[in-house]
Amino acid sequence: MTTKSDTAAANASVTEALINVQAHLDPLRANATSHHGKFANLQGVMELLKPHLERNHLAIIQRPVASASGSCTLETILRHAQTGEEITSTITIPTQRQNDPQAYGAAMTYGRRYSLLCLFGMVTEDDNGDSSSYTLEKLLRELSAATSLDELQAIKNRHFDNNLLADRFWNGVYKILHDKKYATLSAISQVSE
Repeated sequence: MTTKSDTAAANASVTEALINVQAHLDPLRANATSHHGKFANLQGVMELLKPHLERNHLAIIQRPVASASGSCTLETILRHAQTGEEITSTITIPTQRQNDPQAYGAAMTYGRRYSLLCLFGMVTEDDNGDSSSYTLEKLLRELSAATSLDELQAIKNRHFDNNLLADRFWNGVYKILHDKKYATLSAISQVSE
C-alpha cells in the first residue's frame, strides 16, 4: 500500500520542478477570439510553457484514453526527464456531436488546453481590461441598459472597437437587439421633443 507521504516523497523532483515553473510563469495573454470572447489558445499556452519546461527538465505527454461514446477523455502526464517521476491527471470532455471526428478533435484541443492551465495553475490576462470576460449576454445587457441614442452608439462603438463581436451569428443577434433598442429610443426621443 502506498501512503500519501510515500507518493509525495517519490515525486519530490517533479513537484519541485512544477513549483519552480509556477513561480516564474507570467500571466498568459489572450491571443484568440471566439463568440465567448478572448482566450489563450493551445499554441499560446505551449509557447509560454516551453522555456520553463526545458529549464526544469519537464516533459508533457497528452494522450486520448478510452472513454464512453460521445465524450473525449484525455490523460496529461507531467514527467521529470532526469528522474522519471510524474504527475498524471485525466479530464473528460463531452463532444458536441457523437461519431464526428471534428467534434472529437475540438474536444481534445479544449481538454489539452484546460488540462495544462489547471496543472500549472496558469491565469490569463487579456489585452484590454476585462474584455475577455464578455459574453454575448453581457454585451446584450449593456446594450439594453442604454437610456439615450448617444449612449447606445457609444456602447456599440466600444463593443466593435474591441472586436467583441467577431462571430457572424452572434453579430446578427446583436444587430437585431441593437435595431430594436434604437427604434425604442428614437420613439422616446421624438415624444420628448
